[in-house]
Amino acid sequence: MPQTTYIERRKFKRFLPKSGTMAANTHALGAVANISMGGLCFHYIDNTLSQSVPDSIDIFLSSDSIYIDNIKTRIISDKLSSQKTSFPFSQIIFRECSIQFLNLTVSQKKELEEFILTTTQNIVN
Repeated sequence: MPQTTYIERRKFKRFLPKSGTMAANTHALGAVANISMGGLCFHYIDNTLSQSVPDSIDIFLSSDSIYIDNIKTRIISDKLSSQKTSFPFSQIIFRECSIQFLNLTVSQKKELEEFILTTTQNIVN
């Protein structure tokens, strides 16, 4: 039986951010699962009241006083997450959103590079 080989399509390596790194837009607020120079993935609580499709995101890590705002984005996927709540019988539904950064300014590129260099923990395989 032939072995299936996974081909990485991403242009940039993904990194695990420091605990507490958050992403926020008009649609959601949640913990960043991984980040690269090309985009990020974050988990958030499903809020069926908000149906807007955001075109920008903010990234922040309050423990290190880091705030990168108004990064233009495109949603790659937004799906139910396999992340589970620690509350028994909870009706909380988590979603996983993967976004691509678009048209980063020179300043945003510099801030993002510095963030990845100083606060990420490991490369995501």
